[in-house]
Amino acid sequence: MAIAINFDKAKAQHYIECLRTGKPIAGAQSPDDHLALAGACFFMAMSEGSQLQQAVDWSKLAPRFQQDTDENFIPDIHNAIEYYAQLTLLVVGEEYDDTFDPTHHAIVVMDKGKKTVIPLDGMRDDSEEE
Repeated sequence: MAIAINFDKAKAQHYIECLRTGKPIAGAQSPDDHLALAGACFFMAMSEGSQLQQAVDWSKLAPRFQQDTDENFIPDIHNAIEYYAQLTLLVVGEEYDDTFDPTHHAIVVMDKGKKTVIPLDGMRDDSEEE
């Protein structure tokens, strides 16, 4: 599917300024605004990549993941955003609580070219309900 881009430099500058300073983001109501805001958020996440990677408990990962390279950085960010979106979809659909605790921690990593989610905590145990 093709997606049209209608970029507005002033809006991008506004979104980045709001994200950098913690100001409320107002006026993002159209699909173009949502994509522009997503782009600004993506930029901010990329610029904070080292902090995101420092937060990983590497001892929870198999040795093959501990040799991660910068070439996986962009795919890892994309996969993390996609996972956040999936979790948010569950929240909006009122299905999140069926599987997850109010807070959930996981690691998202590329494994042989495929997104892999390694849950750490915050997942409901189905055996508790039996």
